[in-house]
Amino acid sequence: FCTSACYEASGLPKFASLDEAAWVLEGETTRLDALPSVEADDIKDELLRAVEGLKPIEVYAVATTNKKVGVPAHYVIAPGLDFRERDKNQSIGLFVGRKVSEEQTPEEARRNLETIATVYPVAHFLPFYAGMLSLREERFQDAFELFSSAIERQPESDSKALAAFYAGYALTLEGKWDKAEPFLEKAADLCPGMKEYLSYLGVARFKGQKFAEAAEAFRAVLKLDKGSAIDLANLGLCEKLTGDTEQARVHLEGALEIDPGIDFARTALDELDGLNAASAG
Repeated sequence: FCTSACYEASGLPKFASLDEAAWVLEGETTRLDALPSVEADDIKDELLRAVEGLKPIEVYAVATTNKKVGVPAHYVIAPGLDFRERDKNQSIGLFVGRKVSEEQTPEEARRNLETIATVYPVAHFLPFYAGMLSLREERFQDAFELFSSAIERQPESDSKALAAFYAGYALTLEGKWDKAEPFLEKAADLCPGMKEYLSYLGVARFKGQKFAEAAEAFRAVLKLDKGSAIDLANLGLCEKLTGDTEQARVHLEGALEIDPGIDFARTALDELDGLNAASAG
């Protein structure tokens, strides 16, 4: 909030427009005072009423209090309710697959992904998690092929964008920025609100010396996050290279004000100062 950045809430998927909530608006209306209530003077009683009201769904609480800190904490699980996750196509396989691909040894993860595939043989998440595993093993070409094959298997634009982004990202790890650009562009088109996709797209275009197009991508990032120092610096550098020195100075100075440690921004600003001094002389 201090940097004027855009706030983005995390957690469960949220409506992006009223059209997505049409099914709610078309339903029957009910008076608020007719809805179930757990209201009580003691929060303990409210919790117990809530648990009772959820039956036959069982509610489990796992103690997570840190003994050194001493602040009471717990994690509540209610099997059958939504996971706190953005993915709209949830399944046990999706969550287990993610955990094994991220946390187990490659040998264990590969074996367990094969087991998951026997239960979910055509699941959209299988090639994606196999790609994540290849990425961990630094088999970047294999990862790219798996991610690119996963794109069209995804059921939603967001998950297609994620697969496209990782396909491009795997290529960047081999220095193939020109080949990565169309995948990063696809990710940004499918999910224009994800600043990371736009930022990588800008870098890919910059690497290809497409400075004006790179600047467009960095501007799009800054519409989402005005306080991103690195993207301000990248935009300023692009503007310097396209001859827009006035705007370049504004953005380079803005980047350094937020993060004085961005060396290339300071170098570019010094070069602008040198050009001004030379022209004045």
